[in-house]
Amino acid sequence: AIDFAVLESQLRDENVALMVLCSPHNPSGRIWRRSELDSLAELCVSLGVLVVSDEIHADWCLWGNDFVPFASLMSPEML
Repeated sequence: AIDFAVLESQLRDENVALMVLCSPHNPSGRIWRRSELDSLAELCVSLGVLVVSDEIHADWCLWGNDFVPFASLMSPEML
């Protein structure tokens, strides 16, 4: 799970402008839940952090897990 309080603090303290998201996460294959990605999108928009989503392993989701493309969460105002 993502500790959003810690992540927000780190993004603010380090004045982060760009974040690279691996989804599904490599090497563990962790598939981020839609709710986690929604929270991440809201946080990054509020802080002006650009997210680059590396989704190279999206086709390898196993056992009926659903992959959610990060860009699919964005409304036109967020892009």
